[in-house]
Amino acid sequence: AADNSTIAVTMNEAVYNATGGSGALQANDFALALSGGSATLASATPTSISASGNVYTLGMNISGTPSGFEQITVTPVDNSIYDATDNEASTSQLLNQAYLHDKLGPLITSTGSLAINNSTIAVTFEEPVYNTNGTSGALETSDFAFALSGGTATAAAVSSIAVSGYTYTLGITLTGTANGSETLTVTPVANSIYDANGNAASTTQSNNTATLLDGRIAIITSFEHDNSYGDENSIIQIDSDTYLLAYKHGNGLLKTFTIPADGSDVTQVSYQTYSGNSWSYMYQNDLLQIDSDTYIMAYSGTDATTSYGQHIKTFKVKTDGSSIVQIGHLEHDTNYGSNDYSDLVRVDHDTYALAYYGYDGGGDNAWGCWIKTFTVNGGSITQVAKLRNYTSTTSYHSFIKVDADTYALAWSDANSDGMISTFTIP
Repeated sequence: AADNSTIAVTMNEAVYNATGGSGALQANDFALALSGGSATLASATPTSISASGNVYTLGMNISGTPSGFEQITVTPVDNSIYDATDNEASTSQLLNQAYLHDKLGPLITSTGSLAINNSTIAVTFEEPVYNTNGTSGALETSDFAFALSGGTATAAAVSSIAVSGYTYTLGITLTGTANGSETLTVTPVANSIYDANGNAASTTQSNNTATLLDGRIAIITSFEHDNSYGDENSIIQIDSDTYLLAYKHGNGLLKTFTIPADGSDVTQVSYQTYSGNSWSYMYQNDLLQIDSDTYIMAYSGTDATTSYGQHIKTFKVKTDGSSIVQIGHLEHDTNYGSNDYSDLVRVDHDTYALAYYGYDGGGDNAWGCWIKTFTVNGGSITQVAKLRNYTSTTSYHSFIKVDADTYALAWSDANSDGMISTFTIP
């Protein structure tokens, strides 16, 4: 029967429950067995029997909800069923099995792929689903419900829906900001989602929850401005919505971008190389703003004119980012390495101090951590003073101004020990 309450068994001839061609079959002349699926038999003996010719309809007491994968097997009980010539029906039969009808509604198998900003969640069913019981109708947002518990966000609503196979990506509109302790539960609305057999999805599901991500710090957008290389990044703000980036793309590049205050978009405006051809070397730049449209940079690597060394350069950059022009250059060390860890600090309106690891090529020709000062007047850059702070390898310099003439440098020595040194720069 469609409701799995009975099964019809057809014998190939007239049968009896006693020899001599007499005795109507009884329910206990048959045995039932069930395998597979999720439903079970409450009794191996049929609950009822009715006959119409050689067809016997047996009642079945099924526990649980059949999924359609349950196989029912009907066998004669030993010494219970005979034909007119007293031949006993074998307990080993062919054509004595059938599958129960699927009565289990669609199940959610996973709620994975929660968007990193909690904007969507992917809900996957185990089979095709519809929003009518006639195998038609695409699912809509109103066919799902969200429930939210825990955390600081107070409510969630289904705002959109997209489908790919058996997976439905639901848009999430949150009230409040999630702190990562919220549990989002996704359930079908009652009598809204059906499988191909017309079974409605239960409002009680498993595999239908997800923990929201902490939204107090959230990604707004991402922009790939270089699809091959982007190391040694140093970015500073030019004005309210324009930014200047120095980075390594094999060579050194300066790029300008506009970013609105809400961070909704990143647009590249212009770019300029500053260390020679496209694959010449550049390492570990540091970039500072001198005034509204002038910038100073220290780096190790190449220059189109002077080749390898340690360089200080200045640039004019229009406030709208539309133009980047190099206006000054000083090669203060003719040697170079790939681990100079340059770090600049402003001394006053036209003086800058640099900490780096290098050789002071063309000067003292000695490796170590060097502190140098430079005066800068637009395109004119002049080295003023220098100090060899350490006579071996140093790295990871961070240089700051403490007061009017005192400076502090945090650095790592040749043994990777952490160091802080202070200096007077009048």
